[in-house]
Amino acid sequence: MVFSKHFNKDCLLRKEYLVVLVVLLGMLVVGCQSGFHISRSIVPPMNLVVSRASGSAFLTWDASTDSDIAGYNIYEGLTNDASELATVGYTLNTLTTYSDEGLDDMQGYYYAVSAVTVGSEESSFADIVYSEPYIAEVTIIISREGNLR
Repeated sequence: MVFSKHFNKDCLLRKEYLVVLVVLLGMLVVGCQSGFHISRSIVPPMNLVVSRASGSAFLTWDASTDSDIAGYNIYEGLTNDASELATVGYTLNTLTTYSDEGLDDMQGYYYAVSAVTVGSEESSFADIVYSEPYIAEVTIIISREGNLR
């Protein structure tokens, strides 16, 4: 956390005390010149799993344990860099599945999911998961005569 040089010593000492107290309570502290804004950390969804089919990906995850979740933002990208992921969808309330359609079967994709509260606060990503390109299963049968069927 970076403190402004404009804080006086007493204020800084109180803020350091607040930081310790708030961290013990599992909350996030954000410093600013006019004081501290205290907000809680939002528990992200966990255990993201992605399965592929032709032209699509199906995502499932474990719900956030927060009690005021309004839904989930779904992100997709071509790299595992979180800043490069773009929002591709949203689910409401307790729905923990999403189907991403119109995908290139020869391309792999990275996915992440964040929880969004009723107050529009968003969690971080717990996982960024890679989905392999979809490769259709092909069976070739060769007869005794050497002909393909």
